[in-house]
Amino acid sequence: MSNLKIEDEHHVCRYCKPSSMGEDGLPLTSAFTLRTNEEYLSVNWLEYYKNLGISQAIDRVRKVVQRKMNIKFQGRFVTMQVGMLKQIVSTKNKVPCDVIHLPTMNDESHSGVIGYNNHNRLGQSDIVRLIQRKDVYLGKISEDL
Repeated sequence: MSNLKIEDEHHVCRYCKPSSMGEDGLPLTSAFTLRTNEEYLSVNWLEYYKNLGISQAIDRVRKVVQRKMNIKFQGRFVTMQVGMLKQIVSTKNKVPCDVIHLPTMNDESHSGVIGYNNHNRLGQSDIVRLIQRKDVYLGKISEDL
């Protein structure tokens, strides 16, 4: 396990299933709710894929995540800058926050937002407000995935 802290100017993405996307094409707060057994918010580190732009890195993540879960056409990947995400989480939850590289055998860019919890709905709302339309990418782009 890497446990490398991801730099503030880097980016992460999270897959948002169709039911956690609003009619406006942006994620709802439910896209950032931890499941019962989760200790951190799972994301993927985009700069892990060196020398690729954001959209090319999303393509790589899309292929990896497709092996782990059923990605839908109506689902979306949303990107966030690490520093802004950390600032929102630490301010709203009043605890330190870090984004840590936590690679797995099947997902080398997997990372986690440590210090994140479900107890502060305002924090989830602030994360949603951080995301703009330019930060949203298609979930599934073809039947080949």
